[in-house]
Amino acid sequence: MTIDPADLARLPGPRYRALAEAIAAAVRGGRLEAGARLPTQRALAHRLGVTVGTVGRAYELAERQGWIRCEVGRGSFVQAPERSLARLLPANSDGDNTLDLRINGPSPTALDEALAESLRALMAEPIGRVMLRRYAPGAGLPAHRAAAAAWLRDLGVPAEPGRVLLTGGAQAGLHLALAALARPGDTLLVEELAYPGLRDLAEILHLRPEPVAIDADGMRADALADAVATSGARLAVVVPDLHNPTTATMPTARREALVEVAERTGLLLIEDSVYRPLTGATLPALAALAPARTIHVASLSKAILPGLRIGVLAAPPGLVPALTQVAHATRIGESPLLAELLARWLASGQLHAAAAAQRACADERQARARARLPDQALRTAPGALHAWLELPAGWTGAEAARRLEAQALLVAPADLFSFTRQPAPAALRLALGWPRELAELDRALDILAGTLTDGPAQRAVVV
Repeated sequence: MTIDPADLARLPGPRYRALAEAIAAAVRGGRLEAGARLPTQRALAHRLGVTVGTVGRAYELAERQGWIRCEVGRGSFVQAPERSLARLLPANSDGDNTLDLRINGPSPTALDEALAESLRALMAEPIGRVMLRRYAPGAGLPAHRAAAAAWLRDLGVPAEPGRVLLTGGAQAGLHLALAALARPGDTLLVEELAYPGLRDLAEILHLRPEPVAIDADGMRADALADAVATSGARLAVVVPDLHNPTTATMPTARREALVEVAERTGLLLIEDSVYRPLTGATLPALAALAPARTIHVASLSKAILPGLRIGVLAAPPGLVPALTQVAHATRIGESPLLAELLARWLASGQLHAAAAAQRACADERQARARARLPDQALRTAPGALHAWLELPAGWTGAEAARRLEAQALLVAPADLFSFTRQPAPAALRLALGWPRELAELDRALDILAGTLTDGPAQRAVVV
């Protein structure tokens, strides 16, 4: 292993943190390759002159940060750097030819300019300048909360203005809900493959994420009931529509089964519903099935435009005061200017037209993916701007990501989304909506298809 006592001596802080950072630096620098087996804790402790407990804590921290994977009975292995959220930042576009299928967001459409024109028109009015020069209350201005509630009702979510809070995006809404309702040390139930931003939120709020098994229809109700019974958890984050990363959309029966578990156990559901505008909202929201037990989190960024950092949170009335207090204290609130745009676009019909345009983009981009990739291995759903690709035998997601990056194509392996200690599925999430031009998407898919026809490289073993 390419870490020695000198590496630790150069790094500040406790030895276990220094060792975890040394492991991360070795992975980033390519001195530890994806799939490499790490020494046992006892062997590395002897080599570095530290205690076994120090190495154990370092491995645990490195695993939480996504650099390694610890498997009971097998050992510890290096993860691909793609699991680090830092690798989800957009690639440098200053003249390079890198193609990026990591960032899950909406596609450019002809309506983008119409929305931009709405912003220019607003700024030409006195109210636009007023919105720039004022703060919103913790929950948002009353008129904007009313507009947001109307938008949610259009999406099948029962909401009144007094139950709605506006935030600076869905991530801010999740942060707000967890900060207001959880305490350090609490268990947070999440899907075993889930949005990696939850890992960061759990870490900064000192929560313990506990994975719940999923299947082709999303989170399993029986697994949720078992997890509540064994952990005593009071909160669960669930993505019922166009699950990230698998695109699973729960049928009504599964939604009803999850709600039954929540009502029977006293569990509070946080419904992460950022993709619901892309589905046509034909299936019942969890918040419609269990309004007293569900906090619904929505956003414009994933379905309309990434720069529209507007999140909408609808909560049971009894939770609104606590949520508002945290929102005011942390200023996780929205921009009044963007909230005014939301109100105007809803009134004019532009918001619905923009969502419909994204659904049309999703249909076209999915068709291009199906034409180039093995249809039986590709999972999509109507309205989804991302796809889930199961890899051929012998591949891992980390290895595929590394090989593709060498060809200037960036993808998100399943490792990035895994919350379990088990090996991640051999799969990739492909952000079909992110490339600006269809020709870029075609080129990326052709590189991916060509690479997968080659056999995977042999894993390195560190001794």
